[in-house]
Amino acid sequence: MNMVSVYQKLTKKFTRTFYYSTLFFPKKIRDQVFLLYAFVRIIDNLVDMKKPNKKKFFLLKKNLEAFLKEERKSSIRIVNDIGHLIKEKNLEHEMRLYLKTQEKELTKKRYLTFREFSQFTNGVAGTIGVMMAKLFGLPKTVYPEAKNLGISLQIINNIRDLYEDYRRQKIYLPADLLKKHHLTQKNFLKEEKRNCLKKLVTALLEKSFRLEREARKGYLVLEKNILFPIKVAVSLYQQIGKKIATNPNLIFKKNQFKPTFFQIAKTIVEVFFSVYVLNRKT
Repeated sequence: MNMVSVYQKLTKKFTRTFYYSTLFFPKKIRDQVFLLYAFVRIIDNLVDMKKPNKKKFFLLKKNLEAFLKEERKSSIRIVNDIGHLIKEKNLEHEMRLYLKTQEKELTKKRYLTFREFSQFTNGVAGTIGVMMAKLFGLPKTVYPEAKNLGISLQIINNIRDLYEDYRRQKIYLPADLLKKHHLTQKNFLKEEKRNCLKKLVTALLEKSFRLEREARKGYLVLEKNILFPIKVAVSLYQQIGKKIATNPNLIFKKNQFKPTFFQIAKTIVEVFFSVYVLNRKT
């Protein structure tokens, strides 16, 4: 089977929100995005298990390091493919930071400070934002905006998955932020604390939306065939954020945030009109 189709299928399996927006990239970039997403999602899944799969994580990490340092081919096909892409697009610095951050996540269950949480979001999402910018061939001047966009979407992800993460004994909300909102890492999901949790979630979503607005400065350098799928993905994620902002209790219910095909199609049409008819880059 063609390996590109394998990575495309993996992306479709893991995420409906990101998958359908990615289809609109030019083919070469689309295939690279599918490969990058498939690799980081495999790593993320190994780390996010209730009992992280350390053995497989370190096997992939060791094989990739050998490929990057010595160009030693691996028996694992995706390691060779992502290794070639990293070398071709100069992604080594970002990928090393991503893997370093995920390695810490293998044993980390709690965050004490917002600074720790910010280091996490930068390590797992800011790095991916910059790697995506490099795949698009963008100038270094927009890397900060690309990083902000990645972090913005990661915050929404973390809020969306609060309850599911808690069930596997992982709490991303840092203790100092919880304390600020009269919560603790033991009681923040209790029913009697829902109003406090709502205020905290609202504050984090406002930060996410602010980072996205700041990231729009980077849109100005994008060709329309790159801008269009990016705006589709961002719009779908922000719909999730706005849905939670309206009713934070939804985080306690399964399958509340998976977009329907109608929502995806509607978003695609709206963004297409904005980018190609109104010529908006913000």
